[in-house]
Amino acid sequence: MVNHCAHSMQVNMSVAVIPMAKDLGWTATERGLVSSSFFWGYSLTQVPAGYISTKIGGAKVLMAGVALWSFGTLIAPPAAHMGIWALCATRVLVGLGEGFAPSAATSVLAWQVPSTERSRAVTTVWGGLDVGSAVGLLLSGPLIRMYGWPSVFYLFAVLGGIWCLLWPLVRPTLQDPLMQQ
Repeated sequence: MVNHCAHSMQVNMSVAVIPMAKDLGWTATERGLVSSSFFWGYSLTQVPAGYISTKIGGAKVLMAGVALWSFGTLIAPPAAHMGIWALCATRVLVGLGEGFAPSAATSVLAWQVPSTERSRAVTTVWGGLDVGSAVGLLLSGPLIRMYGWPSVFYLFAVLGGIWCLLWPLVRPTLQDPLMQQ
C-alpha cells in the first residue's frame, strides 16, 4: 500500500499542475520548475536512506518517510498560493520522504519475509508503484473537476496519514520467527 500512496502522490502533481498554472498564472518554465522539484529531494535521499534503514530499521524509516511526504503534500495547496518557491519547497519535502521508501521497504522485506517467499513479496510491493501511478492518474482528473486542484493533495495526504496510523499495527519491527532459524 505504501508504494500505491507514494506514486499516487507523485503523479497527482502531473495532473494538478495544469489547472494550478492556470489559476496561479504560471509560465511553462514555472510549471517545469514545480514538476522537477520533487526529484531534487528524491535524489538527495537515495544513498543515505539505505544506510539509515540499516542502522535504525526500515520500518521506522518508512513511517518517517511517509509522514514527511504526506506533510509536504498536505501543505502544497496553501504553499502554492504563497508563491512558486514555497510550493517547490513542499515538493522537495515530498521527494525527500519518498526517497527513503525504496531502501526502507527493501529493509522491511529482508527483515520480515523468509527467503523462500521474498521474490513474491518484492514483486507485490514494487508492483504497487505502477498501481499507485494508475490510481493516482485515474482519480486526480475527476477529483480536480469536482472539487478543485487542492483536493488531490488533501486526499492523498490524508491517505498517507492514515497509513502512518495503521502501520504500527502491522508490527513491522518484529522479525518473522522463520527468519531466526
